[in-house]
Amino acid sequence: MATKDKNVRPEDLLDVSQLRLLSKDSVLVGGTAITVMLGADKTSHYRYPRSTDIDVISQGAEVGRLKRQLGAPIVENLTDHHMVRLASGIGVDREKVVEEKSPFTVIRFPNSRLDIFTTVTGLGPIKVNARVFKSAVKYTFAGMELKVAHPSYIIATTINPLVATDNRIFRSFLVISDYALKNGNDALFKDVMAPAVSYIIEGSDRVNKELKKIRNDRRYSHIFKGKKREYLEYDKYFFSSLPGRLETERRKIVSFALAIGIGTKDQNTALVGELANFIRKSAQVS
Repeated sequence: MATKDKNVRPEDLLDVSQLRLLSKDSVLVGGTAITVMLGADKTSHYRYPRSTDIDVISQGAEVGRLKRQLGAPIVENLTDHHMVRLASGIGVDREKVVEEKSPFTVIRFPNSRLDIFTTVTGLGPIKVNARVFKSAVKYTFAGMELKVAHPSYIIATTINPLVATDNRIFRSFLVISDYALKNGNDALFKDVMAPAVSYIIEGSDRVNKELKKIRNDRRYSHIFKGKKREYLEYDKYFFSSLPGRLETERRKIVSFALAIGIGTKDQNTALVGELANFIRKSAQVS
């Protein structure tokens, strides 16, 4: 899970040289944003599972500027990760991660860890628009002023049906619990969770449009032949699966937050239950 290390430097958490390539208008998202948010506060001395890629939302002009520095950009498909349970033959199940092509795309550059998302690519099923840039929050990290997406957007791009691995759910809870501690539960559900759910539900339009484009494309046959509910029943899958996953993994989620140094056992245990109930109730009004 997470281990305490009081000697961790900012450059140990993220590749600072990559961050310095970004303009002041770029907005960090994903695990990168969470690292900056938590690294800017008391949790900067904790390690936790995270990607080495730097996820960024940028304007078209930023992509052009990076092209001049790094070379021609490459548009690539994102990868879906699924956990598949395998029969071992001796009564013990094993699991493996299966990677499959997503219809959604990302912009990458040669010899760079930057993953760039724009208004054209979106960020998976979640749209990128002016609201995302306007609501970004400034943080100081490794002596730099960086913009980080609003917590509601970070949550939406972390727990939507297409990306919600256990690890991402655990990391998103750090943002949720930290926000609740600083601003109260009422503000959390009004200002973070409600717009996060809204972002996710709006993503169904993007998913449905992509499904129409790829229906006869063999590269994506796994979605239709495999009856991937996270795609084919995007809204329904979100509301039916996530509350149960939160409750099933409650103990691990709470332990993870405690190891990072956020909240108490009682606070986090109660909050996981409130989150599950909030999502269930949101299904009734969506």
